[in-house]
Amino acid sequence: MKKEGKKRLKAIALFMKGSWTLGICTLLSVCLLAGFELINPKLIGYIVDFICGDTDGIPEFVMAGLDRLGGRDYCLDHLWVLGAIIMGIALLGAVCRYIKGIINTVMAEQLVKHMRDMLY
Repeated sequence: MKKEGKKRLKAIALFMKGSWTLGICTLLSVCLLAGFELINPKLIGYIVDFICGDTDGIPEFVMAGLDRLGGRDYCLDHLWVLGAIIMGIALLGAVCRYIKGIINTVMAEQLVKHMRDMLY
């Protein structure tokens, strides 16, 4: 069983020849996408808690960032700034998702072409 697995991995590595950089770029894009997808809900929760006045569970670096914006009163008067930050993070996530899709498509096409060239 182990020999079959090693044999398959060698075959995949042979077919992936020339596509490793695209694979690494895809992996990096997926990691960034996961980070952006995780940041937004937490940030929304922290902002709601901050606006409501409950600052117990908010990390120091988030509090420092909100204080740098101008504090609670400024955030209440300028909710669009917080919305723009949330939209910016969502936009970065969408860009990572788009890049991942493009790179995956190119990598799959290269892989199939390489396999076809080797077989025929």
